[in-house]
Amino acid sequence: MTTREATIERVSPAVWEVGSPPDFVLEVASPSAASNDLGHKRDLYARLGIPEYWKLDRAELERARAERERQARLEAEARLQRLLEERGEE
Repeated sequence: MTTREATIERVSPAVWEVGSPPDFVLEVASPSAASNDLGHKRDLYARLGIPEYWKLDRAELERARAERERQARLEAEARLQRLLEERGEE
């Protein structure tokens, strides 16, 4: 079974049973399937009448989380430095 056939098999019953396609599809990305998800699957879902395609990229989420933590550390260090300067404890 091809990826296209497997995708249609997973989505089509929802369309037949409910009578309309889902409002959106959320795809959890894997590095090995990235090109298929962004090309073939997105186009296939559009042809099936699914108006929104969301891709959850765990690697990108991890990078964003690490950046938020880095920013929080920098802000905490800056606040501490200001407090020490205010107290004359540089």
